[in-house]
Amino acid sequence: MRDIVLWSKEKIHSVEAEPVFRRNDTIIYFYGSDESPVDLRNACAEYLCVQCDNIGYDEICERYGTIYSYFEESDAVADMVIKAFAEGREVIFTADDIGASCAAAVIEFFTGGGLSFYSQTLNRKYALNMIVFEKLYCDLCCMKVLCDDIDIDSLRTGRARFDKQQNISRIYALMHKEYLHLLSEEGDTAFPEDYDLKNEVFGFFSVTKDKVWHLYNGVLFADVLKDFLDKYSKEDIEYFGAMFWNDTNEYGVRFFDTECGDSFTGEHLMGYFLMIKDKYKTIEDDIVD
Repeated sequence: MRDIVLWSKEKIHSVEAEPVFRRNDTIIYFYGSDESPVDLRNACAEYLCVQCDNIGYDEICERYGTIYSYFEESDAVADMVIKAFAEGREVIFTADDIGASCAAAVIEFFTGGGLSFYSQTLNRKYALNMIVFEKLYCDLCCMKVLCDDIDIDSLRTGRARFDKQQNISRIYALMHKEYLHLLSEEGDTAFPEDYDLKNEVFGFFSVTKDKVWHLYNGVLFADVLKDFLDKYSKEDIEYFGAMFWNDTNEYGVRFFDTECGDSFTGEHLMGYFLMIKDKYKTIEDDIVD
């Protein structure tokens, strides 16, 4: 992964006033509704200006009506970051809460260490806007699904880089464990001693080699999971995902899949699933929701 840098708005304005062409720089400039964008055409290889006020969930809903209308440029930011890294360019964000939240999301996606980096370094100066973080992280995940001209996996390092087949095996084992858990609730078998209730599963999502899209979401049933486990082996699975209850983000959920790893998809999950279905060319749905 290339470098992520935070520049003060004053420094970016100085570059705008006296441009020095920096071929390997991409600058993403965030400004509030009471501020103006900058013109950096002569100052860097590529730039993007994004108006985005640093506000919370309640104010977003009051002002915009829906969270979808806030930070609508997150997909453009994700696209620009991935292209910059693929072309070996450094990415510069504004040194403010929005820029720091984007930097944390990018580092989390490419290395798996963005949140820990934020807690150890950035939180001394900046407040993490979790909605900005999650929207950008989600769009980076979507870019990975959609992009066919850049090998995004080759740009990822650390915990963000994983073995797909290994994760299929992990989620398959987790489904079997959840099946045993559901049986125990029905009184048919003993509760597994090593079952971890800290992040309880409430959804499984899969594409199998027969091109069926499987979505088991919300209330899980033992017979549904048993039918899947009886019909499909790990080798029959092309894509696998699981969702957990989790209190560490705005939406109370954590998502993990074999396409992007850990994810913070929030309200964008259904759109992400449509991309997964399109990528794997599914022809049939098996939905229990």
